[in-house]
Amino acid sequence: MYDMSVPGIKMKAENEGDRRGHKRSSHSATQKKGRGKQVMPSLQSSELTEQLTSGSYSCMVCCDRVRDRDAVWSCKECHHVFHLGCIGKWAAAPASLVSEKEPSEGWRCPACQNPSDVVPTVYKCYCGKLINPRPRARGELTVPHSCGELCGRSLARNPLSSCQHKCQLLCHPGPCPPCPVTVNRSCPCGRQKYQVRCSKGEELPSCGSECGRRLKCGRHHCTQSCHSGSCGDCTMMLTQHCHCGRSHREVVCGETGEEGEEERYGCSLVCGRSVYLQLHSFILQEKHVLHPY
Repeated sequence: MYDMSVPGIKMKAENEGDRRGHKRSSHSATQKKGRGKQVMPSLQSSELTEQLTSGSYSCMVCCDRVRDRDAVWSCKECHHVFHLGCIGKWAAAPASLVSEKEPSEGWRCPACQNPSDVVPTVYKCYCGKLINPRPRARGELTVPHSCGELCGRSLARNPLSSCQHKCQLLCHPGPCPPCPVTVNRSCPCGRQKYQVRCSKGEELPSCGSECGRRLKCGRHHCTQSCHSGSCGDCTMMLTQHCHCGRSHREVVCGETGEEGEEERYGCSLVCGRSVYLQLHSFILQEKHVLHPY
């Protein structure tokens, strides 16, 4: 036995479970998920369902199998299933804390190390709609710890996803499958339209045409091939005149500001315009007489 500093819990050697006479859960795709392995959602969900239904799945904390009548908790990140009592004791142990100096920062999942600041105390089904789901009756084909209703969890893979569809499977362990709904999406520049699965992602391949989006300068358009992300600053060259009109220079458009801003510059020469002429021009303009100077 290996003492993991969890009150009332000892992590047992792997061969000890075999002495009890029951089959231990295989540490395949289901158990590897918390160790940095990428697992297909459908594969992980299928293996969890099979192992929980057959009674071969074991709690990662106490190494005892998870039975139909046991209250359980499932991690929302790696989807491992634990005894509810075991995870409560684990969360209270020093080994599980995110920071021993700051216990208020929460505890880490024993499988994937995902931090959480709430210790679970309520037994819920996998989709979270039903508290204290009833154990399966003999011969019943539903998954243990499931409410038997539609899952209804969001199929959006991240908070920035535009997917608004819900899982249509019955309440199940493990991650929901990728969204199967067909939606209309466009290429980055918006010229080409495609019908793709919602789970394909927000960005689609380039259509190869010129981007054509208006640049931040307000004067020119992007000449790159259709692309995602920012078009960047304008690199076109402009002729910029000074305030007095005696000098000019070539500058990059993106360095002159938006359209109408900083279209002229100070050349550092003495202006030389007559103060009397400027005053005379102002008086003539006040009298609505056009008098260029």
